[in-house]
Amino acid sequence: MLFSRNQSIQWVKFLLVFLNIFVIVQSQCQVTLKQNYGVVIGNGILKTTFKGNPYCAFLGIPYAKPPVGNLRFEPPQPLDLSLVTSFRNFASPSPVCIQNHALNSDSFGQEDCLYLNVYSKPSFFGVLKPVLVWIHGGFFNYGSAYIDGADRPDYLVDEDILVVTFNYRLGILGYLYRVDDNIIGNNGFRDQLAVLKWIQRNIEAFGGDPNRVTLMGWSAGSASIGYHMHTSRSMGLFHGAIMVSGTPISPWAYQTYAEGCVKNVCRTLGIPCEHGKLKESLKNLPADIFQTREFNINTKISYFGNVVYPCFVPAIESPYSQVLGNYRHLQLQRLPLLTDVPLVIGRTTAENWFTHNVTRRTLENPWNFTYPNTNEQIVDSLRKYLQDRTRELNNDSKKLIVGSSIPYEVQKYADYHATKATSPTYMYRFSYKKDDNMVGALHGDDLKYIFIQRDFHLQQSDEEIALREIIPRFLGNFVKYGNPTPVSNPTTPKWLPYTKDGLRMEIYTDITMVADVKTDTFYRWEEILQCLENFECERFFEITAERTCSPGECC
Repeated sequence: MLFSRNQSIQWVKFLLVFLNIFVIVQSQCQVTLKQNYGVVIGNGILKTTFKGNPYCAFLGIPYAKPPVGNLRFEPPQPLDLSLVTSFRNFASPSPVCIQNHALNSDSFGQEDCLYLNVYSKPSFFGVLKPVLVWIHGGFFNYGSAYIDGADRPDYLVDEDILVVTFNYRLGILGYLYRVDDNIIGNNGFRDQLAVLKWIQRNIEAFGGDPNRVTLMGWSAGSASIGYHMHTSRSMGLFHGAIMVSGTPISPWAYQTYAEGCVKNVCRTLGIPCEHGKLKESLKNLPADIFQTREFNINTKISYFGNVVYPCFVPAIESPYSQVLGNYRHLQLQRLPLLTDVPLVIGRTTAENWFTHNVTRRTLENPWNFTYPNTNEQIVDSLRKYLQDRTRELNNDSKKLIVGSSIPYEVQKYADYHATKATSPTYMYRFSYKKDDNMVGALHGDDLKYIFIQRDFHLQQSDEEIALREIIPRFLGNFVKYGNPTPVSNPTTPKWLPYTKDGLRMEIYTDITMVADVKTDTFYRWEEILQCLENFECERFFEITAERTCSPGECC
């Protein structure tokens, strides 16, 4: 029987796919890791994507020694698996790091949590795949490699990229900082850095290309990427960045009340707080004491009177001090961009609206989140200004405060990268919402179209199905080519690079390039922060003198 040329090509493709699947099944997704003193054979598990494509999942791979006992509050230590075992089953999810859940106060996790996961389809002829490294969010205090659907990266795997997810230390165990006690802080970042170095040493064994690594993170994970772009320690370890709803200059992404937080811990735990003894005292405590509801409540700070932000987040310590020094957002323009790579950055329309329960009463509460300018007259003027604008929950002051938490900083960081970097910047806003909420797409709504969520079995609209095709394609293209739309497509507009005051992609039922028009809230924060951060307050007093209520009127 004779075949045409096209038929022959199709048969060859079929045989290659068949043989590749056969190899995967026979080897049980086996990987050989070269260690300092030997090799480790590890078995993963065979899975199938939503589209029916086979892939391997290697779960619970340790990337550092367990940070327990004397290693608590210490940088991650290298681990040679060949000294532990010559065979490993990478078939089960790892424990997650100790945490107290942000919304329901559930406590779970353990200290021995420094593990990563690798997901990949088979490679043909030894061709290495580009690598996407996912950094989870959660205020640096919550989350894991398995939340927000990250344990089902089917859409991304189907784009023929290799996906890595991991845990890093959270809260006090990851971000406690006190110089006089030799508590260096930012161990959560050091965990992330250890993962990036592990990838350079080991990812080729899984079929990944260590020279094509893109970082992608949401919320705190996105802010983490910003820090990696500004520290010399991370140079050369990644080649692209995707920042989803977070930046290192967001007010929840750095500590302004470090010593106050430490004293709160001492009071809550009933331990001495004198300098030189804190580290030893905390090392001797049982780990589960750090995940109680009482501990969680007493290690929060008040942002404009709303107790919402965790205490233990990134702190000022070298080399991150160049990012966090003096807490001055607007000084971002003076920062050196040490890793100049293509960047996708964006946000949703309503972001973390649900975390800010702003009322006139909450604005009267003490504010222990501090900007550099702590002049009482300034703080009192801002408090009265916000109170005058407060009528109900979804009001002008709420918009203003929520705007300061993510939207302003995302816009500011996009402008910064577009100005400073030689690599392109691609900006977007995600505005599609399935339900009938009145404010728009919320913080994390876009993750539903990147990972498979727990409610995936529910009926999907045509718009949702389309977004689950288009968004992973954008991301996959960016990971592979550094460009979300490298080839023109009649059904999808070309995603053009963003320039300051230029174009961004609007992701809605229709996906279009639109002019990025800065809002009144953006300009209002520009004016307020000039005073709070740069001590230039002439315009601040002008705007805080504006009233939205008549004298004597109850607003």
